[in-house]
Amino acid sequence: MKKDSLFFIFLLPFFLAIVILVIIVPPLPALQKKDAHTQDNFHMNGDNINSKTYTFTRGDSFFNVMHAAGMQAGETLKLVNLMKKNKLRASSFPVGTEISVLFDGEDIFSVDVFINRRDSFFSLSKEEGKWELSSVPIPVLRSYHIKEFTISSSLFGAIKTGGESDRLVFMIINVLKWDIDFFKDVRKNDKIQVLFEKIKRAGAKVDYGKIVAIKYLGASISSEAFYFTNNKISGYFDRKGNNKKKSFLKYPLKFTRISSNYSGRRFHPVLKVYRPHHGIDYAAPTGTPIYSIGDGVIKKKGWYGGAGRHVTVRHANGYESIYNHLSKYGRGIKVGTRVSMGRIIGYVGSSGLATGPHLDFRVKKNGRWINPLKMRRPAGKPLPRKYKNDYKQFLSEITPLFENIGKKETDKEVEKIFSENES
Repeated sequence: MKKDSLFFIFLLPFFLAIVILVIIVPPLPALQKKDAHTQDNFHMNGDNINSKTYTFTRGDSFFNVMHAAGMQAGETLKLVNLMKKNKLRASSFPVGTEISVLFDGEDIFSVDVFINRRDSFFSLSKEEGKWELSSVPIPVLRSYHIKEFTISSSLFGAIKTGGESDRLVFMIINVLKWDIDFFKDVRKNDKIQVLFEKIKRAGAKVDYGKIVAIKYLGASISSEAFYFTNNKISGYFDRKGNNKKKSFLKYPLKFTRISSNYSGRRFHPVLKVYRPHHGIDYAAPTGTPIYSIGDGVIKKKGWYGGAGRHVTVRHANGYESIYNHLSKYGRGIKVGTRVSMGRIIGYVGSSGLATGPHLDFRVKKNGRWINPLKMRRPAGKPLPRKYKNDYKQFLSEITPLFENIGKKETDKEVEKIFSENES
């Protein structure tokens, strides 16, 4: 056998190993690289200027994005600390955030961060060996629309039929959730009238801005809310200036039904004895998120006998909310953690003495059990008296718009009012 053949046979396993590594070993997870731009895109001098853009998907972090771009961990930490000084948390960048990295050869000299639904992006640039941060405005076009939606089968169906997306549905629920139970109160032929804002940012799709005003005209319940803002205050108020936001959420989760009510004597389905049930059982699929009903501090977290995995949140004015039978806890939840209203503290499960997945939700007031469905939910601070005249003027412009919804003249009037206010 010739020497060349022996040499080829000797090297064959190494070639095969390289091929297998290329095919089997995946790239860094969840990072989508767009085509690199050339120097002409940036009108810069230098033969080695180029860029790459990375889009955050689920599971990404700023560190693994910058690692994929070739930056050392120590250098990335400098960027994280610089952002932290400017009150920007790299750990909280949402899915869809874009990181655009500029290279001079292999050296990174600029990092631009574009976050969804922001009116500006921030740029991290290296000047004489030191990183600096600046904020750059993004051109924004705003338009205002007023529509009426009629419910035939569901709120989602009504909004879709009206040509709008699910995001508007969630915005409507978020504004009206203090007054309306969207599980029980919604009826066929109920109407929703909404004055809302749309935003077009440079290089992005059209998105929704604020709901400016909304009216729910239902068979069983009606409600309205108006968004008022100035340099000192902002929020949703009713016609009299009362704050729409309450101190507690009405429900701690999205549930399918109430499987057991508050009772002084209930037959326990597992223990087979009669005993008090100081809570409300909400049936829901395993893994359904559970939210803190209000601002507070985690007082207890752990396994508590028949209650299974359990969390207690201490609120102001002597209130405590209790969440039992969790399948797992929310991220970062531990004793002493401060939580805001709507923070995920856990997920529905059937831990402890439970016949199926549900949340056993309880509330105490000054150490005594109270019925969660009958608890007082004080409203937030009303509109200060000194702004009442401005608010009345605002209502006088907004209210007439609802009288002729659907007419072209109304749409023109909407645009006129807001274009004048913004100029």
